[in-house]
Amino acid sequence: PYYPSYYFLLLFLVFYNCFRNYRAWIGAVCRTSKKEMGLLDTCRVSDVRVTLHNPVVYPGTIVTGVMSFKAASTASMRAVRIQLFGEEHTIITIRKHSSDMRGNSHITSTTYKSNNVLLNQLFTVSGECLGRPSGQKHELPAGEYAIPFEFLVPYGMPPTGATSVAPNLNKAAINYGVTGTIDIPGSVDATATAILRVVTTMPIAQFNARAAGGLLRPLTVPLYC
Repeated sequence: PYYPSYYFLLLFLVFYNCFRNYRAWIGAVCRTSKKEMGLLDTCRVSDVRVTLHNPVVYPGTIVTGVMSFKAASTASMRAVRIQLFGEEHTIITIRKHSSDMRGNSHITSTTYKSNNVLLNQLFTVSGECLGRPSGQKHELPAGEYAIPFEFLVPYGMPPTGATSVAPNLNKAAINYGVTGTIDIPGSVDATATAILRVVTTMPIAQFNARAAGGLLRPLTVPLYC
């Protein structure tokens, strides 16, 4: 015999059981994310900023500033870090023209890329030092934070700059900056970066000539870093 109500009841029970299992799985994931993985801790930290008091400096001088951020509620963290960095990026493309036996012209390109770290000064304000995990849990209490800092830009650092040469598309750039990071376990770190410009010192002869106001064009005095 055919009992429609029986099959409908059986189908309802199957869907209801699947729904309960789905809710239980979602709840477990959310509890794990919140308590262990800290996926919601990134949302609790906001308005991360790095402000430089002197965004243009000479080699051998000190750059000062403030890292600020807000924590809406207590959040898990590994550490609060501030880093002064300098990077060099170079892209060189070499093109070669060749011809086959039929006289057809061909162009082959080879691209070389280089990324070098020129400067890396890392200061851990609170929490674990990078590369030295302690296994302890650290918490960031709710509130507004303003952390002052200062770094010494070493002597002999090359100046900030960028260049691009056509048609080979050769590019080179030197960049500096200060990055503030709240390292959050199991989630995306809350970071902010302020660009720092490093300029070369002016030769004394050029400085004296400009101070006197006697030259219409700048002196071309070679400067070696």
